[in-house]
Amino acid sequence: TSDESDGRDPAVVHVQNSGGATAVLDGNLQGEGVLIVEGDLLITDHVVWRGSIIVRGNLTLDGDVGRGVWVFGSVMASGDVTVEGNSNICYSSQALEATRDLQPQLRPVLKRIAYRRPL
Repeated sequence: TSDESDGRDPAVVHVQNSGGATAVLDGNLQGEGVLIVEGDLLITDHVVWRGSIIVRGNLTLDGDVGRGVWVFGSVMASGDVTVEGNSNICYSSQALEATRDLQPQLRPVLKRIAYRRPL
């Protein structure tokens, strides 16, 4: 995995997670832009995110043994940040620069990227 864009357009993704459930990103996913989560977020399996992740709760990264979880850019959480398994947070000014001029806009969700895990 490298810190290179795959040609996708960066987006602002806002997950409104209420009721105490944890939002989960898992599977074989790639994203770019600013990810904002209201509540807790678990990122697992093989996920690559380029840009910023802002969590208003706890953030847990738990990558699989193979390719793992990769974040190129920055992360912020109002709660705890836990990094387990094969997980990597790499500061990247290039990834942040690509999201600098993003304008929030509504886009259709073509693929489920998060769901609520019951307690």
